[in-house]
Amino acid sequence: MLPVVRLSVPTPYPVGPVNCYLVKAKPYTLVDPGPNTEAAREALVKGLAAAGTDLERIERVVVTHGHSDHASLAPWVQSRSGAVVFAHPFEFPKLTGGFDIWREVDPFLRAGGMPEKVLAYLRATVDPVPATRTAPG
Repeated sequence: MLPVVRLSVPTPYPVGPVNCYLVKAKPYTLVDPGPNTEAAREALVKGLAAAGTDLERIERVVVTHGHSDHASLAPWVQSRSGAVVFAHPFEFPKLTGGFDIWREVDPFLRAGGMPEKVLAYLRATVDPVPATRTAPG
């Protein structure tokens, strides 16, 4: 059985922290690293250290879906580890910038009364994810 370690990563969203999973076997893999915030980066580094590893050992990042609380930290992890980022073919365009999510989501959020300040914050935390491979299934 693969050694899998659950890491808790904080988010700035009402959902609270999200789970990131470390597969602690070659190739070392992170699943859903979390949101692109300083608090999430710090928690991830501390969680990896507590699990007996560090960012430099991460070889793969698997993003299960394109929500920013799960995916947007992937570019940061990749820039520090050189990891290959995997995503499902349906999510690939959303993650890599080939799909303008804000064109689809902005009208819905505005109609629901989302303040412009919050929309601006959300836009600033969602960068294209450098997914380089699709994962079947």
